[in-house]
Amino acid sequence: MSERRFTDDEVARIFSRATEVQRESSKTLTRNEGMTLAELQAIGQEAGISAELVARAAREVDQPAPPKLPAMLGIPIGVAQDVELGRKLTDDEWEHLVVRLRETFHARGKVETHGSFRQWTNGNLQVLLEPSRSGHRLRFRTLKGETRGFVAAGVSMLAASSIIVLAGSLTGTMQLAEMIASSLPIMLGGVGMTLAGLVRLPRWRRERETQFERLASEMLEITGGD
Repeated sequence: MSERRFTDDEVARIFSRATEVQRESSKTLTRNEGMTLAELQAIGQEAGISAELVARAAREVDQPAPPKLPAMLGIPIGVAQDVELGRKLTDDEWEHLVVRLRETFHARGKVETHGSFRQWTNGNLQVLLEPSRSGHRLRFRTLKGETRGFVAAGVSMLAASSIIVLAGSLTGTMQLAEMIASSLPIMLGGVGMTLAGLVRLPRWRRERETQFERLASEMLEITGGD
């Protein structure tokens, strides 16, 4: 018996109907507020995808958007990392994290608890543990305050030198040589302060990023997350 063949008109009607069914299924899914992880894993198994890979992909979807970093002159002067742990930390696991933080940053820091929120802080360095849909989210935050101070002072000095030149030009009370003599030391000081604040920034950022990634990986190993 020969296999059924469809005409061009029938093909168009079939795909049109298939599109409508897909749209209706999508609306039903929206009304039911999506699918559970178990349902996704069941579908994945039918397609030959392991439940573990589906769970890992779901955790990646749950990961928060990259945090916005503070910046000076368009250059990031902070480091931040967020990680979903996949479940809630126990009290012992939180205490273990505090010990690791003290060892990593060579600082005792300050531990605080506010309801279901916990944090360890040491100056501009903050490590926050907060509830999330998957259990707990760990947030690492730090800011190089020294850079902010140097750059702010440098920019202020550069602005002051510009004001001196502008005022002398508008009023005509200063000759070019006098304007240069008055503004150049301030300008050079401003450039020096700005560079002093920025020159050590890349190395500091790399070090903090490495420390945050190492700590995040250690906690994910403890909680079984990926």
